[in-house]
Amino acid sequence: MTLIRTAAALLLLLLATGAAAGEIDFDSMDHGSATQRIEAYELLLKQGETNPELLFRLGNALYDDGRLDEAADRFRGSWESTGDLRSLVNLSIVLEQLDHRDEAGKIFNEAIDKNPGDPVLISYYGDFLSASPDTNSGIGEAVMQYRRALYIDENCLEAHFGLGTLFARVGIIQEAIREWDLVRAIDSKHALAETAEKNLIRAHRKMEGR
Repeated sequence: MTLIRTAAALLLLLLATGAAAGEIDFDSMDHGSATQRIEAYELLLKQGETNPELLFRLGNALYDDGRLDEAADRFRGSWESTGDLRSLVNLSIVLEQLDHRDEAGKIFNEAIDKNPGDPVLISYYGDFLSASPDTNSGIGEAVMQYRRALYIDENCLEAHFGLGTLFARVGIIQEAIREWDLVRAIDSKHALAETAEKNLIRAHRKMEGR
């Protein structure tokens, strides 16, 4: 087992060392352990690599290694430099785990103020609100944001999926089914459609009492 881990670490470092010659093979590098990925990604940064995906991947590796403060810094850097919504979502998750939920909410609000017509961003804010410790107000505010996103784009998958998840959580199964069906109808090849399909199977079983 040690030999395999050592070989994997060597492979990651070789990939990192040779990355300057071409595209970074992030998919191959992501097969390593969190520690191995951190070492490889930090080596790339030291080499002056500026690929915008790098900070996001490093943030994920640091998160997997339990280094939440450092992960937050990397996600923040990725978000501020690239506007990558994945980094914003991950930053909000980490900040919440660090008991900085108010800061995460502030970042979302600032982002929406700058991009009020982005339905995906608004939907992600709905996801954030739906996880509020204050369940009653959180659910109401989340639904408002999902509806706001759908007013901008009635085919916003993230909003329909978020609504479906929220409805299922509060026991409104028929409405959850309706939203997830819409996700599949809008884009059956999207990753959310695959998850929606699995959710629909569980929801129909629940409706049938199985």
